Amino acid sequence: MNKIITEKNYPVQKIYIFKATLGSFFILVLIIIFLIFFNLNFGMLDKDLGVFSINFIIMFSGLVLIRLIIVILQWINFYYSIEENFLTSKQGILLKQQQHISYGNIKNIFIKQNFFDKFFGLFTLIIEDASQKTGILASIELFSAGFLHYVLNTYYWKRFQGGFGFFGNKIFIPGLKKEDAEILKGIILQKIKENSCLSSQT
Repeated sequence: MNKIITEKNYPVQKIYIFKATLGSFFILVLIIIFLIFFNLNFGMLDKDLGVFSINFIIMFSGLVLIRLIIVILQWINFYYSIEENFLTSKQGILLKQQQHISYGNIKNIFIKQNFFDKFFGLFTLIIEDASQKTGILASIELFSAGFLHYVLNTYYWKRFQGGFGFFGNKIFIPGLKKEDAEILKGIILQKIKENSCLSSQT
């Protein structure tokens, strides 16, 4: 009997939530520093400048808070499972989405660590699905569907989806410890090997 591996076995680390919103916090800090500097040098020229600065900081802080809440909700609703025949990923807050990838259709699996991940010791496991259209054919469909539509969807996924789940022909499992990412990669590679053996026998 094959054991089903889920995000409970190898979870996304909670620190990833902070890392996913780090860019927004960084921008907020830069804005506060800039406005403080600007007020110290030019504040005497306009009495309303200080009030405007405070209101702007409050407004942007609210946006950062909303961003943080969205990432938390995405984290709560993110699910993956390594089953006997399929790799399953679920995502979404209000609009629930689910994707199944057969192990025979996985063309690539790798571990990635970006600049900010290094500070927190986090890694992302990326699984590419060969069954979905990529390359020139996908580019033609992308052009026909509309470049703006693609840009908006890409921006939505990167900024508001928080990097969880699937996008295009890839499944992303972010915020993993290195050992967890390596173990998950090994399990999936073993499933691919088993699937290819079964296919050759039939």
